[in-house]
Amino acid sequence: MKTTIFVLTLLIFVSLCTSTIPSSYKPVVEGPASADFCYKCARYCFRRHKYPRFCQGFVCRCSINTGGD
Repeated sequence: MKTTIFVLTLLIFVSLCTSTIPSSYKPVVEGPASADFCYKCARYCFRRHKYPRFCQGFVCRCSINTGGD
């Protein structure tokens, strides 16, 4: 009885994990406008002596800690 419940629980976990794996790879840069925006985002961060942390679509995030000096 315990073995049956364990096997069924294991099968449920495996089926849940396989459904969360993305079926196709989605590129971060989706076009020239997005690439231009990410370039401007990186320049914005570097001017403030920070590193670009995240740029996707039209969301730009810089690192909290400063780079260099």
